[in-house]
Amino acid sequence: MATNALPCGQQRIVLAFLCNGPKSMDAIKRELYGARLDGGPEWSRNIVAITIMRLRRSLAPHGILILTLRDGHDCSYMVDPDHVEKVHQLLAQHREAVLARARASALTGMEAVV
Repeated sequence: MATNALPCGQQRIVLAFLCNGPKSMDAIKRELYGARLDGGPEWSRNIVAITIMRLRRSLAPHGILILTLRDGHDCSYMVDPDHVEKVHQLLAQHREAVLARARASALTGMEAVV
């Protein structure tokens, strides 16, 4: 899987949140939209569900699972505790790759100026 296929934006926020233990749908909504006066879009539950689906899809090739914990009608999500360290390693590798590309781009741009 290409490095740029890793989660970004809202997905990365949710991924970091889920690495800290089980989080309910409402807790994830608050994490994403809590700063908004309106509490986020009315379809925010759907957005969270789609974000979880996309996270699962992008992390599966790396052997990282997001678990669903059901309690009656409610459910919570979390990164499999055995995979949290792998998430941190993967994100660190991604950060390094992005920085390396930025450095290479900056050097190429400086060479063009000289």
